[in-house]
Amino acid sequence: MKNSLKTTKVTFILIMLIGLIIIGLSVYAGLNGTTGKKPSPTKTPGSTPTSSGRPTDRPTGKPADKPTDKPAGTPTPTEKPLPTHSQAPVPSGAQNGDTTADAVVMSVDPANKTVKVYIPEKDIYLDLGYNGATDIRTAYGNVMSATVLTPASIAEVSYNAADRKLCHLYLLNDFWTIPSAANWEMMTEQSMMKVGPNYYRLSKNVATVSSEGAFDIKTLEATDVINISGRNGRVYVIELVLGHGTLYLMNEKNFVGGSLFVDNVYAGQITKGMAVNIREGKYEISFSKGDLNGKEEINMNRYGTVVINLEPYEQDQTEYGYVDFRIKPEGASLFVDDFLYDQKEPVKLSYGIHRAEVTKQGYVTWSGTITVGTESMKIPIELVEQFAPTPTPTEAPEPTDDPYEPQGPTPTPTRAPFPTDPPEPTPFPEGEAEITVSWFPSATILVDGAAAGVTDNDGNLKIKVKYGDHVIGLVRTTQTGQTTPKNYTVTIYPDAPAVLSFPTQN
Repeated sequence: MKNSLKTTKVTFILIMLIGLIIIGLSVYAGLNGTTGKKPSPTKTPGSTPTSSGRPTDRPTGKPADKPTDKPAGTPTPTEKPLPTHSQAPVPSGAQNGDTTADAVVMSVDPANKTVKVYIPEKDIYLDLGYNGATDIRTAYGNVMSATVLTPASIAEVSYNAADRKLCHLYLLNDFWTIPSAANWEMMTEQSMMKVGPNYYRLSKNVATVSSEGAFDIKTLEATDVINISGRNGRVYVIELVLGHGTLYLMNEKNFVGGSLFVDNVYAGQITKGMAVNIREGKYEISFSKGDLNGKEEINMNRYGTVVINLEPYEQDQTEYGYVDFRIKPEGASLFVDDFLYDQKEPVKLSYGIHRAEVTKQGYVTWSGTITVGTESMKIPIELVEQFAPTPTPTEAPEPTDDPYEPQGPTPTPTRAPFPTDPPEPTPFPEGEAEITVSWFPSATILVDGAAAGVTDNDGNLKIKVKYGDHVIGLVRTTQTGQTTPKNYTVTIYPDAPAVLSFPTQN
């Protein structure tokens, strides 16, 4: 009896122990969620497993957000970045190289099937080869051809360092671009640049892109036009759109203190040894100081130089001719452009049209325009005496036997003397007179600048003019063309001669 009780007690204890073990195993299984299988390795979101089964630390879609590194007080860029949706996932069969980095596309060589990239993190340029197996995608995850890649694009590249084989290139979708920036300022000491009202920090190694390749950022001038690309508030790429060249002025001594213009826009005061940076293109350069002036057209090339020699412009460029006025009678006064000249010497006049006038007391004033276009020319001018009323003849007195008595009528002057102080003019009566103008045949007659007609074969033309002062112009047509009009001022009154004869000497 005692043995059976002892056996029962041992059995009970064993059953309790087994139950506790089963409960413990159940709790363990519930906590780990397993059924006895080994757990699979956990993938990092947005990463690509490597051949070893470990995820890389390079995202294949949109790069992870980074805290901004803009300096305090830096305004947020106003330019809108590209849409920031995620890229398509990398195909399961895609191959990754042994090196992955952010890079700037510099150029594409389809003939040699290479893509030139710049890796700012390492400050190196690489020519990476591609083929049909290279995975190249847009910022939206779409497959694209390498030939449509544009310089200055920012992308993630994966390549093999040994043979520089490009495995994949994915354009990033979180960078911004400011196109054709012209209002910018480089602040190299602060590692910043200002574009309009906004400030941006320069990355450690800014990639530079141009049609000639990379360039030193220090060679940029304020006249240059650039495209600026970056991420967050940091500049990664500067692409040169329009560069500059330098204009030098030579032999500028007499122009110092004058003004320089580029396409009629003031470019500054001319100084000794002056050099001006000008954006590449075609321009008209003009310069002036006082009576000195000149202009030249130039074609400025990128990084080129143009030299303008100002010495030929330091002298008066006006062309002159010498006009020999042969005036009859002597003693007349010659005025050209209201300046009195000595008619005994040829008059130096600039090329162009001038107004001349010849006056002499007792003669009709001659006035007209002359055109100077040769080094020397002769202009004959003959003044016409003023017309006076014809005196009325008187009857002759009876002859006498006195030998000292004058015989015949007393002669009367044929023209009135010209008074020293002429009386106040009296108004002309109303009416008109018919007169005959006598000069060369087939000559054009002008009255106060208006054509009145052409003389006949005898050189006569009858015209009607109102009483008063008039300017009679005479124009003769020769084999070389029309002569310069000869102008005469005449006074027409009721008792004026019916015929106005003008001299026909050449």
